[in-house]
Amino acid sequence: MIKALANQAVSEMSVSVDEPVTADVKRLIRLPGSLHGGSGMRVTALSISELETFDPLSDAVVFSDKSVQLKIIKPFSVQMKGNDFVVEPGEGTVEVPEYAAMYLMCRGAAEYGSN
Repeated sequence: MIKALANQAVSEMSVSVDEPVTADVKRLIRLPGSLHGGSGMRVTALSISELETFDPLSDAVVFSDKSVQLKIIKPFSVQMKGNDFVVEPGEGTVEVPEYAAMYLMCRGAAEYGSN
C-alpha cells in the first residue's frame, strides 16, 4: 500500500525535463539583460502572466533600425519587429536594419560587409 502511494505521489509531482538544456551547464543560467549568443536578442526575465504576450522577435530586439550591409551565405527568412526578411545567397550585398543583421549573422546566414 505504501509503495503504491509513493508511486502515485511521484507520478503526480514529477515534471518533464528538457534533457539537452538541463545537461548543458551553459544554458542553466542566462543573466537577464545580457545578449543571447545564438540570436543577438536580449535575455528577458518574464513572469508567468507576461509569457503569453511576449514576442521575442519584437520584445527582445535591442539593436537599432540603422542600415547595415551584409553578404548572405545561406538562405534564411525571419519576421522581426513586424518586418519580413527573406535573403538568398548570390544577391550580392543586401541592406537590412542592424537588428536583423545581428540575428542573421548569429544564425550563420550572413557575414558583415560587402562581397
